[in-house]
Amino acid sequence: MKIPKLICFDVGARNGLKDLKTLSRVTSLYSFEPGGHENDGLNKNSGKAYANFELINKGLYSSTGIYDLYLMANPSMSSMLKPDEKILDEYFNDITEFKEWRKQLKIVDVKKVETTTIDAVIKEQNIKAIDYLKIDTQGTELEILKGAENSLRDKKINVIKTEFAFIPLYKDQPTFTEIDLYLKGFGYKLITCEFNYDVSSALTKNGEKPKWGIGGDAFYCLDAEKVNDREKILNMAVVIGGLGFLSNATHLFNSINVPVNAQKQFYKNAQSVNKRKMLKYFLPPVFINLYKRLFRK
Repeated sequence: MKIPKLICFDVGARNGLKDLKTLSRVTSLYSFEPGGHENDGLNKNSGKAYANFELINKGLYSSTGIYDLYLMANPSMSSMLKPDEKILDEYFNDITEFKEWRKQLKIVDVKKVETTTIDAVIKEQNIKAIDYLKIDTQGTELEILKGAENSLRDKKINVIKTEFAFIPLYKDQPTFTEIDLYLKGFGYKLITCEFNYDVSSALTKNGEKPKWGIGGDAFYCLDAEKVNDREKILNMAVVIGGLGFLSNATHLFNSINVPVNAQKQFYKNAQSVNKRKMLKYFLPPVFINLYKRLFRK
């Protein structure tokens, strides 16, 4: 089976795209991160790994314009939304580790950033379809998806990974339900959710019950039964298989009659072991949480 060329959008690309590493040589990657000179390392490292690479120093949103980006003490928590102090107090104030964790969400600076939309980029770059869209922007994921309304309606985005929250840590942050309903309205199916763990612990000194699963990442793909396009289904199967969702990928491969031997060879070449990621499948959450607190960068 010949592996098709792929197009991926990495939105919120500060740390680079961790997914689909084994498919990087057939992937054209567009990374979005409004960091200016801070992105020099990202540009240098990603530029070597992919068939084509373009770093776009703009934020994505539901509209083009100039918006405030709130820079947090922990840069990875920076957002176009302010932290919701009321929610933070209500849900986490009595957790032993909360005061230290909260310091990471302190606003240390505000800068103006230029935004564009996914629809606009697809048109400007003359992109036929996005095979994999990854969004991690600390609360503005739904706004970014709204900026892709035409592309979603026209089935130009095949597989989506979006960060979500059950508890809105930022003001006006949409929760999982809103994102889920929005994507399902365009014919997307949920593959799975991978959950993050918060700072609470079963070992907390004051007896606070642990709150696992503030949010995480949700994976979606187009409903193949509504897609009459063999090439699109093949690309979806390759991406989903590369992400490790073998049952879903096999179902798609079988629907377009890809031989079993070809599928096995693809899985053999596409799979790589991520030891850190495997931890959460073999260790109880309390140990994962302890590991993250001890070794958090």
